[in-house]
Amino acid sequence: MAAKLNLRLSRWMGLLFFISGAAALVYQVLFAKELTLVFGSTAAATLTVLATFLGGMAIGSLIGAALAARVTRPVLVYALVELSIGAYCVATPTLFSLIQWVYVGLATNLSPEASGLLVLRVALGAGVLLVPTVLMGITLPLLAQALNPLGDGLGKAVAWLYACNTTGAALGALITSYAVIPLFGVRATTIIAAILNLIVALAALHLAKMLRVVGLAVRTAPAMDGSTLHPQAQVRSDVTSARQGVLLGALVALGLGGFLSLGLEVVYVHLLSIVAGNSVYAFGLMLATFLIGLAIGGECGRRLLERSDTDRPAWLAITQIALALTVGLGAWGWDMIPVWLIHFGQIPALASFESREVVRGVVCALVMIPPTVCIGASYTLAMDLATSSTSSRRGITMLGLSAALNTFGNIAGVLLFGFVLLPWMGGLAASKIVAVGALLVAAVVTASVSVNKTRWGLGAALAAGVGLVLVSPVRLDFDTLSKGASVYFTAQNWGTVIDHAESIDGGLTIVTRHSNNASDGDTITTLLTNGKFQGNDAKKGEVQAQIGFAALPLLHQNLRANALVIGYGTGATSRVLHDAGFLHIDIAELSKDVVALADRYFFSINDGVSHLPRVQTHITDGRNLLLLTPRRYDVISIEITSIWFAGAASLYNREFYQLARSRLRPEGVLQQWVQLHHMASTDLLTIIATLRAEFSYVSLYVVGGQGILIATNDGARAQASSSMTAALDASPQLRSVRELAGRGFASIAGDLLLSPTMVDALLNRVSGPRGQWISTDNNLKLEYNTPKANANSPDRSFQSNLKLLNSIAEQ
Repeated sequence: MAAKLNLRLSRWMGLLFFISGAAALVYQVLFAKELTLVFGSTAAATLTVLATFLGGMAIGSLIGAALAARVTRPVLVYALVELSIGAYCVATPTLFSLIQWVYVGLATNLSPEASGLLVLRVALGAGVLLVPTVLMGITLPLLAQALNPLGDGLGKAVAWLYACNTTGAALGALITSYAVIPLFGVRATTIIAAILNLIVALAALHLAKMLRVVGLAVRTAPAMDGSTLHPQAQVRSDVTSARQGVLLGALVALGLGGFLSLGLEVVYVHLLSIVAGNSVYAFGLMLATFLIGLAIGGECGRRLLERSDTDRPAWLAITQIALALTVGLGAWGWDMIPVWLIHFGQIPALASFESREVVRGVVCALVMIPPTVCIGASYTLAMDLATSSTSSRRGITMLGLSAALNTFGNIAGVLLFGFVLLPWMGGLAASKIVAVGALLVAAVVTASVSVNKTRWGLGAALAAGVGLVLVSPVRLDFDTLSKGASVYFTAQNWGTVIDHAESIDGGLTIVTRHSNNASDGDTITTLLTNGKFQGNDAKKGEVQAQIGFAALPLLHQNLRANALVIGYGTGATSRVLHDAGFLHIDIAELSKDVVALADRYFFSINDGVSHLPRVQTHITDGRNLLLLTPRRYDVISIEITSIWFAGAASLYNREFYQLARSRLRPEGVLQQWVQLHHMASTDLLTIIATLRAEFSYVSLYVVGGQGILIATNDGARAQASSSMTAALDASPQLRSVRELAGRGFASIAGDLLLSPTMVDALLNRVSGPRGQWISTDNNLKLEYNTPKANANSPDRSFQSNLKLLNSIAEQ
């Protein structure tokens, strides 16, 4: 009877922690989105949020251990903690608005790159995140104590809870990305996660009542695996007399292992964003498969702990050696992934968005799961050794210390790999650091193994691991990666890679050179980000289009005080505005790699504008710059990368347009690039409708097959002025610009497709309230809809959009 009761208890707690893990992951995704809007989508902001989140979890582990050692009803306390998490998180949208108000108040007039802002971001982020993350960190020690009140054999309890929690988190990652946020929006998703916490709290309260009725029966009941819990006097001798070396090895595996596990996540997410795509869905798949691997590893570790003959230090060393081997062997696979995607792209059955997401999911699983299984198993084995290498009375305290040590290692891994190792060494070489670190952990643990024969075997495996890591590649095949297979499942021939740079902000930025036989053997230099085209120097093609983009706002604006360019690209827009005579130009570009490579290889287009007088270049998020600057602009130009890149859609949402409008002078003009290929007509209408919601006059030009939106609230600037056009064509300062464009400004003005009146007519044809088309920071319509159109034919989608637009223009 007692055995069945305890088994039911463990299953119920596992289910509660599964649901709690799903809710926690939803919060993590939501918190990251909200704070990115406040602090910007730079790596510094994103990784700071993650580090703060983990820091709260570490503090919570220490507090939870202290609580669990003192309370007599840990399940009741756990219920109250879950209830508190849900209640607090319901209020987070208001709190995020509050810290944005404080942030703007304190940071206005500061450069977005100012070092003091990092401290401010950490402080404000911690102000919101510490309470829920500390509460989340408290939960594991409480449930572990409830599962094993005597404090003996905590490893099995931790392994079970860890596997359940990470499985729930993996499910949370998938349903958040593919269903909940797209269907319900950010605020409703917050409420849904809070309801999950409430369900867990109510179930835990019921469970606490059951345990109170049962009384001491559970304290002497068989363990969760059905075996009998030994009284403290009967604890295995290998636990009570554990050598210090075993404890040291366990702590090294938890601390350094935590550092390596999050370092691996940073590196692998970076590499997967290059080879498998970087939409919001792709990142959801990466996170989910990472967590699935941890869950499988945790369960494997638990099953090993159930066996009485398991040599735990030896298996801990084996998991670390296996981690090094999987990372080392995986180094040969990265260059193969684009080839696979191109092959799959030729299969008609895999032409839909859904089927391609399945392919991406398989790719992410093949990459992520093998090493994370090793990490998950290692964590549970190390936790068991750490908590059993002391008296049972102090086991729960050691659990809290060990969990905190592991989490602080996680924080160090995020920061060191993200800001130092990956930019310095590149993703593939940085992954070798993970493999080498795992072998070092294995060597420390091997020294604590008591059986000589086992030590010799582990030594041989270590030697093999060292050999594999030494011979594994450290450089990616950039020519293959430049083909853009991760985006469209087809190969683009951009030529031979002549330079590249890697970073968290920029991903993989590549410059290629291609001999264009059709143009008298001229070479074309192309700039790519993660395989996605950003611009080239084809004088009779793309350059003319790029110059045309930049020329359009000048047709509507004769004021020349301040201009803002969001998205540097090849630098064409910034150069045109500089030559047009603006007294001050701000450039906001997320990736310093883009600016550096563009200035190095596209000087003929940009004239080194980022370093010219009157120009200030900011390596920051454009939205964040607008949030902090008190400057008022005559022109804001937005030519960022494709909207389906994760985070890019925030510059197409209504809140961004409200912010841009507040930073424009009353006579100001906003220009924004919008792709017409690989774009669903409904998404194009959403973009236009959202912009029109904040600007009274919106025009649409089509230049070089690309859409350019011009928006203003000044009726005098709603149409291109013939006098402005004539002045631009006569300006000697713009002679080189006209030569690059291959035509005059009057010709560029002829690219108008829809006037403001026609745009209104187009939107009036859309059935239903116009507001239902608007994309906001809450509904995130564009962020979750636009990646789906990448599976569409570029030609057919372009023709479909052009047909829709022409149906109004021809009336």
